[in-house]
Amino acid sequence: MTVDTGASSRNPELDRRRGYGIAVTKLNVNRESPSYITYKWTSMGRSPNKFTVWLVNVASRDYYMAVETVWTSDGKGIAPLDPLPHRAGEYQLVLTKHNFYGTVYAKSRTFHVYPSDF
Repeated sequence: MTVDTGASSRNPELDRRRGYGIAVTKLNVNRESPSYITYKWTSMGRSPNKFTVWLVNVASRDYYMAVETVWTSDGKGIAPLDPLPHRAGEYQLVLTKHNFYGTVYAKSRTFHVYPSDF
């Protein structure tokens, strides 16, 4: 399942006047065994050098660290579903300040994780 996140020049996560920001541009849930997520992002020149990727349960707002360190310049990445406690539901992929989920840089649209994904 591919989720087009609709990142565009009007995306509030990209502040073009100030030259910083990160926006998730594409997300794909690969339903193989085990399932994993591939995602892409875009960033401005003055964006942070690195960030942390979290899977956030929409209902409970629980954060699960998927990838501790991602370099902003890469532009694409893979996140395993392993950190989830085998809990199906609606999730978002969230990019935050390195090792601190209190500062959110970008969020994906909601996607579903099913029991068969584990």
